[in-house]
Amino acid sequence: KDLINLSNNVSNGNSYLNKYFSVINDINFNNGAIDSSATSFGFNPIGSYVTNTNNKPFSGTIKGNGFAIANYKFSNNTIDNVGLFGYTKDATIRNLGISNINISARNNVGGLVAITNNTTIDSCFVYGFISGVRNVGGLVGFDTVSSNINRSFTNTTIDAQTNVGGIAGSFKGSISNSYSNSEIYSSVAPSNSVGGIIGLYSANPTLTNVYSACK
Repeated sequence: KDLINLSNNVSNGNSYLNKYFSVINDINFNNGAIDSSATSFGFNPIGSYVTNTNNKPFSGTIKGNGFAIANYKFSNNTIDNVGLFGYTKDATIRNLGISNINISARNNVGGLVAITNNTTIDSCFVYGFISGVRNVGGLVGFDTVSSNINRSFTNTTIDAQTNVGGIAGSFKGSISNSYSNSEIYSSVAPSNSVGGIIGLYSANPTLTNVYSACK
């Protein structure tokens, strides 16, 4: 229930800027499933974004310590900004895994974070299935302001249409020492702006020592 409490507190306006969280065990919820689609379960992505002036970010630091969050599920293809984290700003997420994810949403969908803003993601991974329409990535859906991804990887199956990437759907920052071994396709319409690492790079991102075996 710690993730539920964290999500609720961020939605109430606590960004946790300069605060630290440490994961001390692998996490499974609800008998092996985090199901955000079930309103009775009460978990929503951590942080929310509506507009530039109407948003509630998570701004703290997560130390995953090599543990993983398993079986995160979400199924509502009318909802935007879906990931374990909905919106992060000035945040850091380190050494955290997401395994057996299963997300079906609409726009700005990421296995770890839906929307990033000046966020550092280091030594993280995502395994599983992700479905959306626009700005869909294995790790990050949409980066609004120059975030950094380092030493991370994805092994995902992604079904999406526009701005689709094995690591990030739309990205402006830097990615280094990372790779993706994902399958990307569209079951609805031909895909546009698709990449093994980034789908759409809108501000000359820096790529260093990255590798894609996507198909």
